[in-house]
Amino acid sequence: MDTITASAMKALEQQADQAGLSFRDMMYNAGAAACKAIQRDFAGKNPLTIVFAGPGNNGGDGYIAAGLLAAMGCPVITVQVDGGPRGELSASQMANLQRFRVPVSPLNGLNAIQKKFIQQADVVVDAMYGTGFRGEMSEDARQAAAMMAASQGQVWALDLPSGVECDTGRAAEGAVKADVTIAFHSAKPAHVTEPAAALCGRVEVADIGIGQALQSQDAN
Repeated sequence: MDTITASAMKALEQQADQAGLSFRDMMYNAGAAACKAIQRDFAGKNPLTIVFAGPGNNGGDGYIAAGLLAAMGCPVITVQVDGGPRGELSASQMANLQRFRVPVSPLNGLNAIQKKFIQQADVVVDAMYGTGFRGEMSEDARQAAAMMAASQGQVWALDLPSGVECDTGRAAEGAVKADVTIAFHSAKPAHVTEPAAALCGRVEVADIGIGQALQSQDAN
């Protein structure tokens, strides 16, 4: 399986943006790819879905997936981990959830009904940390990871299970163990490097438009 490092991926994203595929488009395509994969695996069903969203762009991907799944009839709630979005792109995607009546709750503000929903969910989306993660998980993130592990649902990680370092494959204490990982554009070193690889579950590579944008640029 071919892989790409975090820095190389960032460079490709910048090139794609310059070629006309905006960072907003890439974020939307990532969230849409996750939604499509979940819908495929749960064909004919409207799975109860929880999205744990971090404050960065990975959280933005999660907010998009949450909105699209809700639009297709899935009961969805989102849980903010480590606070709300820190960037404009993620913040705008969170705001869009109002259109779909998807509740957004801070991790420390979950009520008993929401906690039960998490335990009984069919799908748990890990959108806390992406390829930029280094070091150790926050207390919030470790708590969220424990809630994912206790849920009866499948855990779907966006790009990488949270707590996994992209390039080294190191896994922080309390890292998420996913059943499925949706890798955006390309697999990353952690998907094939232990101990992280064991936490990724089934790895699927999703096209988010970068290849086509760069090909179109080269053709011009």
